[in-house]
Amino acid sequence: MKNIFLLLWITVLFVPDSCAQDTDSGSIPKKTSWYNRLRFDSEFRFAVPPEKESAVWNYLLIRYKNPEILLGTSKNSSLILSQPSPERDTKEVFRGAILKNQGSPYLSRFAEELFLDTYYDTRNLHVLDAKAGVRYRRRFYEKEPGKMSPDKELVQIKFNSENPSDTLVRGEFKFPVKSKKKKNDSAPQPEEEKKQREPDEYVYKMVKKKEQKDFLEKATLLKTDPMKLRRKLDLEQLRKRVYILRNDTTFITLTLDLVNSKKWGIKAHFAEVEFEINEKVFTVSDTNTRNRLWNMLKLLEDDLVKTFPDLVQDQLPKYNKMANQFEKKIPAFRFWLRNEKRIILILVCLVIFGVGAPLIRKKIR
Repeated sequence: MKNIFLLLWITVLFVPDSCAQDTDSGSIPKKTSWYNRLRFDSEFRFAVPPEKESAVWNYLLIRYKNPEILLGTSKNSSLILSQPSPERDTKEVFRGAILKNQGSPYLSRFAEELFLDTYYDTRNLHVLDAKAGVRYRRRFYEKEPGKMSPDKELVQIKFNSENPSDTLVRGEFKFPVKSKKKKNDSAPQPEEEKKQREPDEYVYKMVKKKEQKDFLEKATLLKTDPMKLRRKLDLEQLRKRVYILRNDTTFITLTLDLVNSKKWGIKAHFAEVEFEINEKVFTVSDTNTRNRLWNMLKLLEDDLVKTFPDLVQDQLPKYNKMANQFEKKIPAFRFWLRNEKRIILILVCLVIFGVGAPLIRKKIR
């Protein structure tokens, strides 16, 4: 019997991916869409220890109640955003809006948001090793005090700069997802949403049919087979955010992210504070404007470090940070994550053999 179990273990553990993959590949249409435009995230991130989480958020609340204390009066600033016009293209608005000399003051707005993120990867964790990201995201915002309402959901592909030393800028594509909500459905709360919509095992199946071909093409930038990107980790992220605005246009956000996850009954947590240039503003800006934005963001970052000198900058993506947290709690976590499906199959087979073998022997006798 021991030999049978050993043979079973070896066979299942090393079965090719093609055998383990879902055979239903879906229908990939030929029609493409321009929904998935390339954007760039530009941000500083600092790890926040649990004992500093409340203090950091209180700092953001107090310090940015009046953002002009740090940024200077907008009338004297060389970095001002103009009022967007529905008649002008978004790209034109942001590109031509940065260098005006007068206008309304910088304003701040505070908000709490909740994100339910499901991360996808290959069996060999290629996306994790590349410090990239493929995720299905559901966003909720606080429409009423203490009540989160659903806002949007999408699939994202994130990848790093080709320059390994450039960890502050990441590229991103966004894709719309299939709608599973009926017209008469009321807006579900986060806990209800988790039960109502279980993320698909393969990420491309979450993308709208007409966008799937584009998604698969863009996912090849990760240098892996996008058809094999399977569900790996689920993260729940409470985002406490400060929006800095000019003429009702957000151009910088300051965020405290409280991130939790659970895998095989084990819980993990981390927190980080993030200073980010609005992705639309940064994407369409020229080099000179980007440098001005960077200088402004650096000013805010320096103020944080002066207040909390023990915070450590950590540009790792959230997917990697959560995996690192699990590695501290689960020995050989990456091995178990890589072989999760095979190990489940092994355990099922062992149970079947364990229960069935005595019955077979009994009948033979």
